[in-house]
Amino acid sequence: MLIANVVMAGVFVWIDQRGKDSKPWLAQGLRFGIAVALLAAVPTCMIYFVVQPIPEIMAIKQIIDDGGFLSILGVVVAILNRSAESA
Repeated sequence: MLIANVVMAGVFVWIDQRGKDSKPWLAQGLRFGIAVALLAAVPTCMIYFVVQPIPEIMAIKQIIDDGGFLSILGVVVAILNRSAESA
């Protein structure tokens, strides 16, 4: 689990650094977090729902929780990677 989270954090920051615009860091962070959630968390949770016998509400809660976590993580990464002039 630790190795998986370290890899995810590294890739998360790497992708964020490649997609920077000259827009406010908060909006970029939220946009990035939502994009990653739509790319990774939503399909993964939907696949788990189809493959595993879990209740619908549990799959929905997982999507909301993972999406919220990734959105917050996107903002944290944007804060840490913002340029000196926007800080």
